[in-house]
Amino acid sequence: MKSKVLTLLAAGVSVCMFAACSEKGSSNPATPVVPPVSSDSTNVNPTPTDSTKPVIPSTTELTQVKEEIAVTTPANVSKPVEDFKNYSYYGAELRGVDQFKYGRFEAKMKMLSIPGSVSSMFLYYDPSWELKKQPWNEIDIEVLGTNPGSWQANLITREADNGSVNKKQTSESKTGFGFDATADFHTYVMEWTPEYVAWYIDDKLIRRDVVGQPHKTTHDQVAFMNQEQSLRFNVWAAKSTGWVGKFTGAELANGPVEQQIDYVKVYSYDETTKQFVHLWTDDFEGNKLSKHWSKGDWQMEHVMLSPDNVVIEDGLCKLRLSREAKTTPPVTPPSKDSTTTPPVTPPSKDSTTTPPVNPPSKDTTTTPPVTPPATTDLKMVRENIAVTTPNNVSKEVPDFDKYTYNGAELRGVDQFTYGRFEAKMKMASIPGSVSSMFLYYDPSWELKKQPWNEIDIEVLGTNPGSWQANLITREADNGSVNQKQTSESKTGFGFDATKDFHIYVMEWTPEYVAWYIDDKLIRRDVVGQKHKTTHDQVAFMNQEQSLRFNLWAAKSEGWVGKFTGAELANGPVEQHIDYVKVYSYDKTTKQFKHLWTDDFEGNKLSNHWAKGDWEMEHVTLSPENVVVENGICKLRLSRTAK
Repeated sequence: MKSKVLTLLAAGVSVCMFAACSEKGSSNPATPVVPPVSSDSTNVNPTPTDSTKPVIPSTTELTQVKEEIAVTTPANVSKPVEDFKNYSYYGAELRGVDQFKYGRFEAKMKMLSIPGSVSSMFLYYDPSWELKKQPWNEIDIEVLGTNPGSWQANLITREADNGSVNKKQTSESKTGFGFDATADFHTYVMEWTPEYVAWYIDDKLIRRDVVGQPHKTTHDQVAFMNQEQSLRFNVWAAKSTGWVGKFTGAELANGPVEQQIDYVKVYSYDETTKQFVHLWTDDFEGNKLSKHWSKGDWQMEHVMLSPDNVVIEDGLCKLRLSREAKTTPPVTPPSKDSTTTPPVTPPSKDSTTTPPVNPPSKDTTTTPPVTPPATTDLKMVRENIAVTTPNNVSKEVPDFDKYTYNGAELRGVDQFTYGRFEAKMKMASIPGSVSSMFLYYDPSWELKKQPWNEIDIEVLGTNPGSWQANLITREADNGSVNQKQTSESKTGFGFDATKDFHIYVMEWTPEYVAWYIDDKLIRRDVVGQKHKTTHDQVAFMNQEQSLRFNLWAAKSEGWVGKFTGAELANGPVEQHIDYVKVYSYDKTTKQFKHLWTDDFEGNKLSNHWAKGDWEMEHVTLSPENVVVENGICKLRLSRTAK
């Protein structure tokens, strides 16, 4: 999703993985090198005249770094903090919603730099975190926590190696500013064309890479930098002490530190005239973001990217890095049975005895007990229930590209290692859709750096009478490279999941992972059980995960059917969540203990949830598509005319 994630990917997903818009400036084309500045953008430094513009060297005299400026400020020094774990840490991301293929991107900024931090401006191909399915495209400007007087320019691409496997290629270059980037505002520019990628600081050319120029990689990066990308800015804290220094958060004791953005200017690139053409300028007037931006809210190593840490005031967009003391336990609206729910004891992996009765759902008093199968009798799928509803059929839509499509994600902010997760839901299913409940290790998307952990319940667009249970892990293969391992199983419900509410449960312990529908055991995987993978998945399902629900549209027609959006012509389709119950797992007593229930009373989400707002193949996950009303959380799949 460091997918990335980032990432998904992101990035994290690695991924470096928003403002009232002032559409100022002339639309006249610029010169091929540096476009002219609008005469009415009065709050910015003007671009130099022709006589003072930097000279662009010819291809034959190019080197990777043009200006090796000395670092003139001392290195940051980490301060020890004994109570590091007593705080939660928050970063911020300003995420562009527009997509560009080539252009000029300028921002006037005052950066931040404390030990462990990353303060950035970058371009990013949104699906980069999709392992082995998509090429990686990313262009970075990063001020790191090691020194406020230096910065890193970076190209990241990933293209076919030996015609089969995509590999991530990085060409980093570090150089000095000649000033302290945290002390005052300076102008930062990235230019991206089919012929070259260039970086400027205060109109001084620092680095320029051209087609045919390798950087200790297996290919020409500029040639492969050809995917549509979004413009982003973020501040966060990384775990790589050798790269950014050791993050202790000591510098946040007296309040947040900030990266401040005075303005952003965006230009397109005309491949025929070889000119940059001004598209828009955002001066961040007022107190709200313009239509060009949204806010990130996913996990980035040490921090959670919090929408609250993107602030518009005083004509600036401020991205904050902050901390706050943890509260134990988190407070939620009182649930109907939060003081009386007994613990639930899961079956041991080799037990044939009946465990205590599960706590009742909020509208029934007759939940039957569950008898687990003996270990010796286990199969991957326990109940192969026939599919009793007809397949969905895609309807052709000749004007598909005239619409934008939006999905929704309810994203848990709590983290769990093992537990029981129950939801009463009415699912959605149209051709191309995915309607889900799942657990996810937030940094899974970070290629080759993090293990993938994910447990899924998915109702797909091919049929509302069937579902897919899934385990995804990624662990060391031959002691070096992490590989993604998936064990999918599809079975019928025996009913149409879109017609009424049913109870869905995932149980996760060190010994097993199990899926239930209406208290019927459907699948149960145990330690030592392999599914055409190179390892035991349950044993490697050991990372802290968040609970999530989402509704989106995928591009894999063989998996979910062909998405045309025709079913959205008369309004959105919805996945409904009546309640969610969460239990921890006590490894000593082998019991599940009730933590909290959310009945979605009122019209706002409780503090257990956030809303997703990133790209998911055919759709953007829109915060507006998560609606709480009438005691139901509704996740919507919708379309709007462009």
